[in-house]
Parts: sequence; structure tokens; C-alpha cells
Amino acid sequence: MASGGPLLVDVEAGHRHQMYALSQGIWDLPDDPENAGAPASPDTGALMLGTRGGDLVPLVEGLDRPTSMEIRGGTAWVVTLTGTVLRIDGI
Repeated sequence: MASGGPLLVDVEAGHRHQMYALSQGIWDLPDDPENAGAPASPDTGALMLGTRGGDLVPLVEGLDRPTSMEIRGGTAWVVTLTGTVLRIDGI
């Protein structure tokens, strides 16, 4: 089990069974029913690595509301809320 990622939207196993988590980011809207289901604030998302101690460590920060990812070898493919596909090499 790992902790430390705000609004986690995806988890994937990578090379050597390392765990990667995708955080959509910080949700800082007022706690009001009309804000329910709103995405995180822009550019606050992160690709994170799970450690053996159970923490999540940011590898890439400042992602714009990522929604899903796929890990292939040392590359992460991240899709954002707007449909942009990001390629992140060297993970």
C-alpha cells in the first residue's frame, strides 16, 4: 500500500514490477455540491513512483489534469483531460 498522491486516477506496474501512480493534482475548490466531480486544478498533476516504504515520490510534476497512463518499458504514455498524449521517457 502506498500513500501521498492527491486525486490518484491510475496505477500501473512498470519495469521490474515498480509501481507508478498518476495523480490528477490538487483539488482546491470550495466544498460545495456544485463543485462535485470537478477536475483538479490545471498543471498540478504528477507521475509518481511507489517506494518500498509505501510512499509516493513525484517523478514528473506540473502535468495538466492527467486521466490515464500506460507504461511500456521505460516510457510512460499519459493522457490528459483535454486529450493530449504525453510521452515521458526514462522512468
